[in-house]
Amino acid sequence: MKKLFLMLILAFVSVYSFSLGIGVQLDLEPGISACSSETYFPCGIACSIKTDNYPVALGICTDCDVTNGSLEAYVTADYWFFQHAVSNRGIFYTGAGVVAGTGLIRKSIDFYAGPRAVIGLSWILYDGFLETFVQTGCQAEFRTGWSDDIAVKFPVNTGIRFYY
Repeated sequence: MKKLFLMLILAFVSVYSFSLGIGVQLDLEPGISACSSETYFPCGIACSIKTDNYPVALGICTDCDVTNGSLEAYVTADYWFFQHAVSNRGIFYTGAGVVAGTGLIRKSIDFYAGPRAVIGLSWILYDGFLETFVQTGCQAEFRTGWSDDIAVKFPVNTGIRFYY
C-alpha cells in the first residue's frame, strides 16, 4: 500500500512539474539523393510534442511525395542545445536530433534513419497556452530496402502547440 501511495505522489508531482505541448505542424522536405539523381519533395502533416521545462521536441510525421510516388511515416527527436530570447515571448533555437522512419516507394518498403540539425523561432502566446513555431534544418537519411541510398533533405516545418 505504501508503494502504491508513493507511486501516486510521484505521478502527481511529475504531472504538475511541467506542461506538455501537443500540436500540429505542416512539413515540407525537399531533398536529393547522394547516390543517384533522384530528387525528393514530400509534404505532409505531423503531431508535435514538447514540454516547457525541457528543450526536447518530438514529432510523429506522415509525408506524401507525388514526384516519386512515395508515402512515408517517421519520427523525429530534437534537443535544443541553444535557446536565445529574441523578445519577451519569442525564442530563437538551434539543436540536433535524429530521424527514423519507413516509406512505401514504388511498391517496395524503405527504412531509414539518420542525424538532423534544426534552427527555428517559436512564439509563446496567451500566457503560455499557445505556441507557434517555424523551423528549418538539414537531415541525412541512410536508406535501405528498395534502394540503398543516402538522401539529404532540408525540412521546413511550421505549426502550433497547445500547452496544458
